[in-house]
Amino acid sequence: MNSAAVQDGVMLKKVVTIMVIYSEEPAAKKAETLSDLGLSQRSENVLRNMGITSIEGLCRVSYRDLLHKNGLGIVSVVEIHRAVEKAGYIMKEIHGLERAVEIYNKNYPKKQITL
Repeated sequence: MNSAAVQDGVMLKKVVTIMVIYSEEPAAKKAETLSDLGLSQRSENVLRNMGITSIEGLCRVSYRDLLHKNGLGIVSVVEIHRAVEKAGYIMKEIHGLERAVEIYNKNYPKKQITL
């Protein structure tokens, strides 16, 4: 190969790389507040009454704490879990929620829920 062909190939590679970098779509805005999660009004009200106003604050609360609050049952807690996960966050103590869903499904076989 001659040096001109190598230079053209290197130049082409740089142009393609730059095009790929600039053609990426902007990242979606990450949810920050409870209302960004699209929760039911009941779930959102209970969380606000607990003093939770942000998703980061919600992620610091265990599922056990949520399940022991009046107004939040397993279905509401699963709703919260799904919304938080969809927004790209992780709540703590997932194993506790898995066990609660398992017990619920055993007690209510016609109303199965999944995580």
